[in-house]
Amino acid sequence: MEELGFYSLGHNDLAKKVGLTTNKTTAAIRVLGIKDDPDCYKEVAIGKVRYQRYSQNAIHRINDLLAEKSADEIWAEYRALQTASNQ
Repeated sequence: MEELGFYSLGHNDLAKKVGLTTNKTTAAIRVLGIKDDPDCYKEVAIGKVRYQRYSQNAIHRINDLLAEKSADEIWAEYRALQTASNQ
C-alpha cells in the first residue's frame, strides 16, 4: 500500500516527532485544520478497519505553528474552539 508510505505516522508517532503530548498534538491538528488537508492526513482502510494517518507534511505544519506559538497558546486556542463548537 503506497498510501501507508506517504501517510506513515499514527497519532502517537506524530506526537513524538513534534515533541508534544498526544493531547496537545490533537490541539495542534485541530487548530491547523490538518484533517482537512490531504497533503497531511488521510483515513486509510485496511480490511474493515480505518486508521487515521499523517504524513511528514503534518510534522512541518505543526513545527511551523510551534515556531509562532507555545504549546500552551495552542492549547488555549483549541479549548476556545471546543467551547465555540459546543455552543
